[in-house]
Parts: sequence; C-alpha cells; structure tokens
Amino acid sequence: PMYSALRHEGTRLYDLAREGVTVERPARTRTVFQFKLTHWAPPHAHFTVECEGGTYVRTLIHDLGASLGGGAVVTRLRRTAIGPHRVERALSGTGLEDATKESILQFSNRLAAAVPQLPSVVLEDPLEHRGVLCGSWTDPDQRVLEGEPHRVMSPRGELLAIVERRPEFKFHRVFGERFENEQDEVILR
Repeated sequence: PMYSALRHEGTRLYDLAREGVTVERPARTRTVFQFKLTHWAPPHAHFTVECEGGTYVRTLIHDLGASLGGGAVVTRLRRTAIGPHRVERALSGTGLEDATKESILQFSNRLAAAVPQLPSVVLEDPLEHRGVLCGSWTDPDQRVLEGEPHRVMSPRGELLAIVERRPEFKFHRVFGERFENEQDEVILR
C-alpha cells in the first residue's frame, strides 16, 4: 500500500502518500500460512492470520473484499505474535512496575532467545565482558564475520550485545550494566 514504510527512491511511501503522490509499487510475494474466519456477524467479520513478515494484513483484507465483488476494510488490528514471541508471555507496563528485581532478571535472561537466528560468539574472558559492556570490545580474534549481526554471549548464556562488522566494528545494542563482585566477575543487572 502507499501508506507503508517501504521506500521509493529513498523516500518512505507514507511520506509520498501524505503529499498526495502515488507511485508504481512492484508486487511482492508473501506467504500466508493460515487465514481463518473466527466470527461472522454481517457486515462484520473477525479473522486470525498467520503470515510471514512483511505481509500487509490491511492489503490482504482489501484484496479479499475486492475478490468478493465489494469492499472490505480493517477496523481493528492486533498483533499477537512475532516469530517465537507471544503476547501472552509479554510483560505489560503495569507488570514491569510491579515486577521484582528477580523476575526482571529472569525475563532479561530470555533476551538471547529473542534472536536465535543470529550466530553467537561466546566470551570466556571476564575482561572481554567488561569491554563489551563498556562498548570498547573490538573482537581481536575476528570471530564476528563481516556483514552479519552476531550475538555476543557470556559462558552462562547471557546476551551481552549484538554487534556487526561491515567492515568497521559496530555495536547495535549493549544489554545491561556491569558491576564487580568479590571475585571480580562481570554480572549483568
């Protein structure tokens, strides 16, 4: 659709649409794994859709209406899952306010599972941990391959950072702060 974040010659389509400009947009193939009618009370219908990323559900519904010889619009849209992440496992704003430090730590330990598709580099040396958490680690052993984001992990499976080499070394995100205990061990908090 014109109201999308896709770009045409470097400009977002929604910016062009707001200016009243319409441009030709190439069709893109997307997979819809499931499209299920869950409630029908004419003229309203409720659907659940399981689809791959980049699918425009509003366009899907528009196309459904057109194929039925009429029209259709989305009046309410709710995303319930993104990949392995489900809304029923999310913490709400009030859930965060009421959470204990332990429950937040337990939740943050699942960060590594949030990006399982990324290759991992495990750092055994606590000095390297410090470097990552301070944003000064440069991967001297060249374990991060060029052009592909990597997870930087502690030996205990904690996600320390997401980094990339292209060709310069870049930190996309560093997770947590560091402090030292009696054994001079770096711990995320």
